[in-house]
Amino acid sequence: MHITYLLLVLFLISCTQTRNKLEEKEELSIIFTGNINAEIEPCGCRQFPLGGIDNVYGALSEEAKSSSIVLIDTGDSYYQANFIPTSEEKSSKEKAKAVHEGLNLLNLDFKLIGEQDLSDGLEELKSFTKSAKYKFIISNLKDSAGLPHLDYKILHFHDHTFYIIGVVKPSTIQPELKKYFSDPISTIEKQIKQFKDKFNFDVKNNFHHLILLSHSGQKAELNLARKFPEIDWILGSHSMNFTQQPLIENNTKLAQMLSRNHYLGKIHFKKGIAKETYSTIEINQQLASKASPNPMIEFIKNKKNEIDKVLITEQSSNNLQFYQTDQIPTATTCIDCHDTQGTFWQKTPHSLAYITLHKSNKHHDMNCLKCHSLGSNNPKGFKDSQKIAVTEKSEDYWKEVLGAIKPTKAVRDLSPSQIHQMSKTWYDLDLKYNVNHNFANVQCLNCHDQRAEHLNLPSEFKSPGPDAIKKACLNCHTSDQSTHWYTDGQLNKEKFENSYKKVSCPKVTAE
Repeated sequence: MHITYLLLVLFLISCTQTRNKLEEKEELSIIFTGNINAEIEPCGCRQFPLGGIDNVYGALSEEAKSSSIVLIDTGDSYYQANFIPTSEEKSSKEKAKAVHEGLNLLNLDFKLIGEQDLSDGLEELKSFTKSAKYKFIISNLKDSAGLPHLDYKILHFHDHTFYIIGVVKPSTIQPELKKYFSDPISTIEKQIKQFKDKFNFDVKNNFHHLILLSHSGQKAELNLARKFPEIDWILGSHSMNFTQQPLIENNTKLAQMLSRNHYLGKIHFKKGIAKETYSTIEINQQLASKASPNPMIEFIKNKKNEIDKVLITEQSSNNLQFYQTDQIPTATTCIDCHDTQGTFWQKTPHSLAYITLHKSNKHHDMNCLKCHSLGSNNPKGFKDSQKIAVTEKSEDYWKEVLGAIKPTKAVRDLSPSQIHQMSKTWYDLDLKYNVNHNFANVQCLNCHDQRAEHLNLPSEFKSPGPDAIKKACLNCHTSDQSTHWYTDGQLNKEKFENSYKKVSCPKVTAE
């Protein structure tokens, strides 16, 4: 009896503290994100970069001037995929740790999980809960999982009451972990009944708001909206849709926010007004300056240095037996025969693509290098970022290269003549330092996929047709990295063709 009374008192104290905090202002913003995919800042290669937790911090600081804030993440934050490659285990864990610490600094309130949060298993996720300032809301997670979490959360803001639950669709989870998740539908039914029976949830009360956090994908979330008309909002993730305006299904509003903090969703409430408003916040690169001081700026700098150290050590230890002697021919070799094409290439941003990574301190990240170099993770190329250029005097070589090539603005914004001068300088330094292979930058064989035999029998090993080359372009120029080529996630063919023509080499003429 005494224990029950004590628990009730503690619950009431908790509710009062939450109420007091939220009611300090007369406006409230529920801000949500999802699918962060292990990114604490954009890599720098996007033409119109969005995201970065320093900019998120600035956006939240601006919002906090007029509103109380509840910040929510709907899953897939810590890792880039639902599994960790063995060769990237240490660096993946370091990136996950950086995201977790960043979410703490952002004062995240509640988090749902997705399959990418479970990439390293339940035990690693449990370790995050020990230092997390935020709470996990996972209504359909079984107790046998042993992960500290809330089944639901009730928040009060003046006249408004928010009933929050979170579900993960089991089929999205790794097979060995599905057993820890209950059926979302039966879970939602149970929670709605509990809200009605014990916490006075009234569907007809316009100041009562049932919010479902869902890591299920938009198709499944539409089905949940049809099944449960009591739900006011479904804040989703997994399928990475972008709802500039919420979808409406059976009076339930659904929203998702793409990935990597490019946008935040915002549901805005006011004291005494039942109806909320919805908007999105674009996380542009100017927002970091809105907060002064902004602790995220130094945090990102330090984390990048720590991650770099892990990447360098990891790559070196992984690749003792990796390299072969018959390596992929690089641009220096191609230019020997294709002088006209080589000169043209040296005038395009592709020839300095590696510099973009170096400027943003991403030049040790193999996930970035795969689109800014030739032959990454290829036995005939390189798997160690420090072996991207093969020379006996590596330290002197890079000191001179990076000392000579220092663009004051984005490579893509340089004129062809400026790019050509820098590329030509780099080419001359490759010759000076007897660089056998320089895999840096987007080169001839990124597009042409030419076989090494072409060097000896050029007439028998032709370049693939334009369709194959265009397909290679889109392997890197995705809707995430080249947003200006896409409209609502679909490739704008006219914009693509215009960009393709700008980097298409002159045709080889017969001798």
